[in-house]
Amino acid sequence: MNSQQTLTLWIPKKTLNQAPQTQKNERNKARESVKLLDPLCHYNTSLSSISRLKGLTMQAKLTGQGRMELLLSPYSGIYLKPLIRRDIETCTPWLRLMAELQLVANRNNSDYELPARDPIDYMYVQPEHIPAINSMCNQFFWPGIDLTETLQYPDFSCVVLCGRLIVGFAFMVPDVKHTESYISFIFTRPGWRNCGIGKFMIYHLIQTSLGKDITLHVSVDNPAIFLYQQFGFKVEKVELDFYDKYFRNDVKQSKNAFFCRLERDLLPE
Repeated sequence: MNSQQTLTLWIPKKTLNQAPQTQKNERNKARESVKLLDPLCHYNTSLSSISRLKGLTMQAKLTGQGRMELLLSPYSGIYLKPLIRRDIETCTPWLRLMAELQLVANRNNSDYELPARDPIDYMYVQPEHIPAINSMCNQFFWPGIDLTETLQYPDFSCVVLCGRLIVGFAFMVPDVKHTESYISFIFTRPGWRNCGIGKFMIYHLIQTSLGKDITLHVSVDNPAIFLYQQFGFKVEKVELDFYDKYFRNDVKQSKNAFFCRLERDLLPE
């Protein structure tokens, strides 16, 4: 009996008779498992020590207030103002729905008046924002995202809150190349879209990186591409299966991506 025959005896009969389609399914399952285990694709979602040590004070938690103090940027060494912008006029679909529900619930009370609406605040990222942002990234993007690293360069961030609810965020990685920065994530919560929130976040990130090109990836079937084009982003190339190692197979969104660039004139030295 030669070695090949000996090896064959140890292979289960079920495996030898397995249909090609079944074998293909097994390979696909193995690939999906690798996506969840590959450390190059996913990150630990647990809170790091910086998020725990630099969170809100007990007084702020009890009073429901956010952090309204100057924020020192580890990247630039400058103090950032607590607010980028405060919007008291925009009424999103979600806010309108909540107001209608309150009116219906109190329709028998002739003296009822709607309470004052919280403003929409645009802020730089802070440690207490990270848990909620990570949770939304895992829900709306893919598992394993941890954006704690953005606390090292808060200058290139924008977190949008209504009260204590995070309704949007955008992050840019500075200096991925000598003359280039990269927008890594931008997101607006459903019910808060088409109200100018995403547009202002992009505008803010562009203003933080004057004189440098800005690049990003976007799925080829994502309508956000039209918003980017309004700011001057142009498709530089199509990257096939760019999101393949991130998206699960059951995700309907295309895994192909446009690589877009906003070209900027370099500032004179």
